[in-house]
Amino acid sequence: MSAKIDIDFLTSQYFYFDLPVPYKLSDGQEITLEPLMLDKSEIFLSSVGLLTIDKNSSSDVNIIQMSYLQYIADVLITQSAVSKQQFINILGLCLKFLHPHIQRDNRNRPIIVDKDIKITTKDFEDIRRIILHQNIPHYNDEYINPDMKAAMAEIDYLKNKNVDVPNIERKMAIITAHCGLGKKEQMQMTYRSHTLLFEEVCGEVNYMVNKPIALWSNQGDKVENWIYKTKQNKMDNYFKDLHSYQKAVGTTN
Repeated sequence: MSAKIDIDFLTSQYFYFDLPVPYKLSDGQEITLEPLMLDKSEIFLSSVGLLTIDKNSSSDVNIIQMSYLQYIADVLITQSAVSKQQFINILGLCLKFLHPHIQRDNRNRPIIVDKDIKITTKDFEDIRRIILHQNIPHYNDEYINPDMKAAMAEIDYLKNKNVDVPNIERKMAIITAHCGLGKKEQMQMTYRSHTLLFEEVCGEVNYMVNKPIALWSNQGDKVENWIYKTKQNKMDNYFKDLHSYQKAVGTTN
């Protein structure tokens, strides 16, 4: 695998099929990144925020210049025992590390060590991205303008403000009610596959409810086909919602 990883290739060759991803470290050793199983998803979700902090939005130039591993080692886990445990959780769940710890190279850069495995700052940049894309469907790490990112966060907040999002237990119950797939069977799934299955269940239910109503009112063309959806950029829904939001608050015509 090249130093600059190809997420599209990994997605089609590994992520789609819940396969472990091989990764060759700087010293030539190969490790595997394991897909997260559903029964460990709550631990993962309570810890993965450690990998998604936008350190480059910091006002501290020293933080911006740090590698992500250095940021974790020198800033986050030195300030918080919770961050340290989150880091250990991620390494244990995704890399199967049993006793990970931080050492320093001859330039005082942090290295993750577990037995004879050593992960450099450069390796970790790739590994962090693989973990996020491998386990979180639709994850997007493309650069977004800070002002646009703030607007998107506001849209997400408004959308979910009064929504009681079902927890994992209820999601499993909904899937059982809809598909007949039992809880034990679902617990054999990866978190990624289970998330996608739940999305499809929701999509089918919405389509089957809304399509007949739309046809009755001669607006059938306004309900998107559940299976063959219109191609969209990842940002399309946000741009539409942002325009509606701006109109509502009177910031655009």
